[in-house]
Amino acid sequence: MMDPREMSGLEFLTALKNGDVEPPSMAVTLGFRAVAMEHGTITFHATPTKAVLNPMGVVHGGWYGALLDTVLGCAVQTTLPKGRI
Repeated sequence: MMDPREMSGLEFLTALKNGDVEPPSMAVTLGFRAVAMEHGTITFHATPTKAVLNPMGVVHGGWYGALLDTVLGCAVQTTLPKGRI
């Protein structure tokens, strides 16, 4: 298994996208998947399931908040040097 401490943020996220690193359980649970990245930017695909619907039957705002938090954090992570992830 790859050691994330020996990778830059971009290298780590690329390994995650390629399946070389196990995805975080939160991403699996919420249906988030990184599909493209470069220094300072990242693209995710996300598909909400019935498990994230609110009582009115629409996607809960917390799902969108978690997606936004993930995307913003990972965009910053793409800029980090080796040993700083």
